[in-house]
Amino acid sequence: GKNPPFEFKFRHKKNNITYSKSLKLEEIAKIKITNWKLKSSNRRKEGIPYRAEPYQIQMISFSGEIFLKEPSPTGEIQQIQFNNQFGDATLFLFWNDLQYENGQWFSGLKPFSGEFRLDCHPDVIREIQFFTIN
Repeated sequence: GKNPPFEFKFRHKKNNITYSKSLKLEEIAKIKITNWKLKSSNRRKEGIPYRAEPYQIQMISFSGEIFLKEPSPTGEIQQIQFNNQFGDATLFLFWNDLQYENGQWFSGLKPFSGEFRLDCHPDVIREIQFFTIN
């Protein structure tokens, strides 16, 4: 049996009204993560470990619609697995980091305080562009 097509089901706001939307993977032209939410875990001797997870995601369909996905209470997709002619791949959309006592980050990202950050680890995928195959 063939796998059912992968679908993104999400909520998004337009003119302050929240809508539910479902997009098949083949309808999506671009997925862009606009910010990450930092989740701390127990302080260690060397500092505070954090996991930075995708929070706000923008999706653009091939028909040109732009959706700003409402953050999901259960958390966002952390990785995307796909295969193409080159084989199988996993794209990671999160990273783990450590903030030292002096405010510096293990990843080398610029010092930052707060819950959301706009910049990301260089190895993390920020934007996925899909191309139509005619």
